[in-house]
Amino acid sequence: KKYVVSGPSGDGWVLKVVDTTYLHVEVPSISPAVQAGRFSIEEGADATLVPVNDVVKYVGEGPEAGTKSQFVIIGGGKTSIDAVLYVLKHGVDPAAIHWIMPRDSWLLMREVFRTQSYIDLFDLDKFVDCWAQAQSVDDMFLLGEKEGIYARIDDSVTPEQWKCATVTRAEMEELRKIPKENMLRGCGRLQTIGKDKMVFKKDGKEVAMDASSTLYVDCSSCGLPTKPLVPVFNGNLITLQPLVTCQVVFSAAFIAFIEGSEKLAYRSLPKESDLAREAAKNKLCLPLAYPNVPLDDCKSNVRTETTCDLWEADRTVRKWIVK
Repeated sequence: KKYVVSGPSGDGWVLKVVDTTYLHVEVPSISPAVQAGRFSIEEGADATLVPVNDVVKYVGEGPEAGTKSQFVIIGGGKTSIDAVLYVLKHGVDPAAIHWIMPRDSWLLMREVFRTQSYIDLFDLDKFVDCWAQAQSVDDMFLLGEKEGIYARIDDSVTPEQWKCATVTRAEMEELRKIPKENMLRGCGRLQTIGKDKMVFKKDGKEVAMDASSTLYVDCSSCGLPTKPLVPVFNGNLITLQPLVTCQVVFSAAFIAFIEGSEKLAYRSLPKESDLAREAAKNKLCLPLAYPNVPLDDCKSNVRTETTCDLWEADRTVRKWIVK
């Protein structure tokens, strides 16, 4: 949605539009897989396909609990991780779970986060050591894995995806309970759910699966796609985008702070210097593309370091972040 907000200016009130739609967030509940064309269901197949929100109905004390003996989690991102953890938590046998993972992801260990402030959020010494020693992007992640920064579900696979998904050590232990033969990687994306099999787009590979006894959980939509960067502040338009690595919500809050604070230095510029004020705000709000592949982590970390240096140099900004 696009929201209109107003705020005081020197000559009265100014109306501004906050565009929250630019990143084009899609989740399975509003982007059903079949209607969106991500995969299909064979005519006559008695298949139950639900968005991840509805998995609660089929486990634990849900109204449909016990009606399905097999669970197929479709997707390889953070949403699918949460789905797997949820069904495991509610008593589903790991052997009854099949996980379609077109690409393995590097994961960020939640234990590396600190809580004092964003500027000091990470143990940067560990990150810097990995950057300094690495001979390649893959090497950086492998070194980070040894330092407890990154993780992967299967140590024998080099992940091709990086989406800022976070997990704890305890959650990693749970995810690794899924039998390796049930991890459907290397098949590509799902193409068709059939009566007694699943057909994949890569080489038409088939995996046996009885549709009538299986719950198919859709986690396949692209939650946060990579979009071209645009200025956050552009006249009366404010376009929400990430400003720092893996922190979408925090970035939105920071943009609101920059727009609304009366104590920032740009407020002292002459009223007629609208372009200068806008440039000063955009300097503190450098947008950052959402990552997709491991190389993007390197790019976003460099940009985040630049941004945090600017924030740390501004006393008002640092005070707000620490508070």
